[in-house]
Amino acid sequence: MINKDNLYDWLFHYNHISKTWAAIRRDEIADYFNGTLKDVLTSKKHSTLVDIITKTDGDSKEIKKLLNG
Repeated sequence: MINKDNLYDWLFHYNHISKTWAAIRRDEIADYFNGTLKDVLTSKKHSTLVDIITKTDGDSKEIKKLLNG
């Protein structure tokens, strides 16, 4: 079983207009809703965001490596 404790500090928001999910760290939520947050992790599927965060343990550098190949 995969440990999902690394999801604890993440919030997920669904945009019904673009039909995308966003994953935001809890401490970045104000910047996200103010439109000033750069590098928002988005996907059409919630499960994709969960997989990315779980595989990288939520580490920003590892997320960038994973996404940029």
